[in-house]
Amino acid sequence: MVIKNNLKDKLIKEINEISEDNYDSIYKILHCIRIEFTKKQHSSKTKFSDKFLQTFGSWEDNRSTEQIISDIYNSRSFSKKDIKW
Repeated sequence: MVIKNNLKDKLIKEINEISEDNYDSIYKILHCIRIEFTKKQHSSKTKFSDKFLQTFGSWEDNRSTEQIISDIYNSRSFSKKDIKW
């Protein structure tokens, strides 16, 4: 169907425009959405929202708070890119 192919093309275009540094996060989000929509055989009673929210939040790390903040700021990159809406 033309509408479905058009939406699929739009989704692929959007994904291709995302920085590769964000692929892991985007994959996790899309995976959770796909699982929710397909709902094949859920052996787990964990709700989609719980699984989705588990991708966010705290983590264990040996670095100090200051080192983590410094690493976050130092890993940022900026580009001058025209955003087309």
